[in-house]
Amino acid sequence: MSFEEEGYFSPDIKNTTDEAIRNYGDFIDLYFQANRNLLLIRYSTEVDSEDAKQLIVTALSIKANDSIQAAVNLLLLGLESDAKALIRVALEAIIILKTVCVDDQYIEKFLSTEKAVILKFMNAIAGDQNKEYPDVVKKSVDPEQLSKLYDEVKSNNIQEVNVLEYAQKSKLTYLYDYIYRIHSNDIHTNPKTVMKYLKVQDNDINGIDPCPRIDELPRSMVAIFCLLREMTECICDLFSIDKTSSIALFDKIHNFITMYTDRHGRNY
Repeated sequence: MSFEEEGYFSPDIKNTTDEAIRNYGDFIDLYFQANRNLLLIRYSTEVDSEDAKQLIVTALSIKANDSIQAAVNLLLLGLESDAKALIRVALEAIIILKTVCVDDQYIEKFLSTEKAVILKFMNAIAGDQNKEYPDVVKKSVDPEQLSKLYDEVKSNNIQEVNVLEYAQKSKLTYLYDYIYRIHSNDIHTNPKTVMKYLKVQDNDINGIDPCPRIDELPRSMVAIFCLLREMTECICDLFSIDKTSSIALFDKIHNFITMYTDRHGRNY
């Protein structure tokens, strides 16, 4: 079955993966090295089940790396926009991860944010003027429970996660301003999103372009390397793990990116 008949489930998609590996094999090989290095660190580390910081950081590192691995798989299939959305998801987890690492006060602050999220959702159900929610859902909101939760959230000034605040606290604004903002375009739907699926030549739209894309794979991989470095070094610092070999690996990756950029005349 062809791509036109089965889309990304078509056996033809292997041609896209083969092309990605052929054109950008060095990026992919370096990614696998960085991924193995992170997993080796994670699975060789014993997490103290009584230590909230270690538990949160480890859990967030798993979430972030799962998103990164999924993003790489999507990149190899030519699903660039979807991969970028997952890179942004991973970055948010890493920003929170590092913030918790550098400031113990954010452990409780982060954990309490769930109450603000729940309150927002319960208010939406309780204030449903258009009867959008099924009766079984509306009946699940106890007015007394809602009132108590509101008082708790208000008196303790509990708020949802403000990613910019966390980025500033963890000194990751350089990633927030670059990766987070740019990749937000692939999470939200806007005119730029639409343009990715149109054939444009000389400012004229000539039709629809549903084909797999791998042109932006190097840019996405550079973003992934930045995320992996921050996450790896943070975990090493928290668990007092020697990070000499990790730094050497990311220095090698940085040197490769510099040479690639000079050779191809593009900034990443």
